[in-house]
Amino acid sequence: MRHRKEMNDLSDTEFDTFAKSINQMKKSGMWVNIAKVHAASEKQHYKTHGDPKTFLPWHRKFFVEVENRLQMAAIETGATALEACSVTIPYWNWALEENFPQSVTFASNRMGALSNTDEEGDVDAQFCVKDGRFGVDTANSEFGAGSNPFQAENFMQDGCSVRWGQNACSEFIGNLNGGDGSDCIFRKGNSQIFGFRQTLTYAQIVTALREHDSYKGIDNYVAMANFIEVEIHNSLHGAVGGWRAKAGTRRRTERNYGHMTSFYSPYDPIFFLHHGFIDFLWSQWQEVHVTGDWRANHNAGDMLNNLLFDGGTDQFPVTDVNMAMDIKDDDPATQEREENVCVKYHERQTNHPCSADWTRIQTCFGNLATYEKLHTVPRIKHFTSVGDVCDPLNKLHFDTDRMWLETMVQSGMMKEEDIQKVLDWERDQLHSIDKTTDFIDIGDGNSTHACDKALCFSATTMLAICDQCDSQGWALDCHCSVSSAGLTGAGQSCWESRT
Repeated sequence: MRHRKEMNDLSDTEFDTFAKSINQMKKSGMWVNIAKVHAASEKQHYKTHGDPKTFLPWHRKFFVEVENRLQMAAIETGATALEACSVTIPYWNWALEENFPQSVTFASNRMGALSNTDEEGDVDAQFCVKDGRFGVDTANSEFGAGSNPFQAENFMQDGCSVRWGQNACSEFIGNLNGGDGSDCIFRKGNSQIFGFRQTLTYAQIVTALREHDSYKGIDNYVAMANFIEVEIHNSLHGAVGGWRAKAGTRRRTERNYGHMTSFYSPYDPIFFLHHGFIDFLWSQWQEVHVTGDWRANHNAGDMLNNLLFDGGTDQFPVTDVNMAMDIKDDDPATQEREENVCVKYHERQTNHPCSADWTRIQTCFGNLATYEKLHTVPRIKHFTSVGDVCDPLNKLHFDTDRMWLETMVQSGMMKEEDIQKVLDWERDQLHSIDKTTDFIDIGDGNSTHACDKALCFSATTMLAICDQCDSQGWALDCHCSVSSAGLTGAGQSCWESRT
């Protein structure tokens, strides 16, 4: 059993072992190859992005294989076999962050700052992560001392072509004196974007994944996979990686990008914290929609093969990955080792305004999902300088998504004319969810709503609903008489009757 904790709950000792293992993999050359595996994945016979059949299972297998190597690296740094076996990759539930730049994730003793604040000098000076356990100015960090390992695509000097396969320069990002640049982690996150809720609220995400489609839940696998990739996954990549327009250019495609805004994104370890969250969300859907029989009797056509880097530098085992998550971790050459990879995700427990009621909130969430009543929980309206920060239709969300879609165009994964089609589809989906969700306007500066603001939904009302439903045996109308001052149509009817 692999236990994966939420990033904010990781102890300093646990994170220290995790960081040492990554730096060891960087030192050995493995970390560069891991990023190249991801970038080269689209060159195989299936698409690993933009295809609902493969996006989730491919990344799940990729995640497990990297985690295996992380445990091996832990032994190389001096950990015992037992200690190394407990090393897993934490996930980051960024949907619970109220202030992204101040997140524990970006602390100087964790992943380092969201954005390099330097605006002068070459691209290395402006983009390199300096602090954190993987920064160029950090003792024992293996990032930043060598030369750029990605001499292609988005990692070039100003004025070079950024189109895939059209390298117009002999010199690359960074050193303007003729060198090939640094092997630091490039990150230029946008603090304005991170000043508001990045996409759907956590309540809306869980509702979509755990409720019946009658209440704006998602029962269909393909629709669920598209929902997770397009509406949750994409925008965070662009917001963390960030970009800067190249000197003297005006076209939006002529930019310098951070690693997370490219398909070499696993080079920034924050990639795995994000994809741990994505896999966690898929597991939320599976708990409700995948039966034991379906897990055991999978369709052979739902298997994914050949998780390989086709550059020949490194290979991962050719292992079948069941769409339903029963991964067989084996060595196909010898068939001597076979292991079911069983994963348990632990919900966030600490460092959050809701920590005092977190156990009750988790239990309530589970009950509302089981009885298909998550749609009864109203969202919060919370206005700041960027508008309603809990509004899933906030314009800044779509700006971030457009950035990521443009990167997909540059990498040959979609056509430029399809960008607006995707954004329009996404806006329609978000509008459909939002219009069926009641709301409470909490105003501004009211500290008594700290938990509700952090979650972007009314935990207070949700717990009141659960308390009443507990006392009434969870009948269909058990929540109808809950006091809900401030709600539209408050107390007039059960939410089940709303359209």
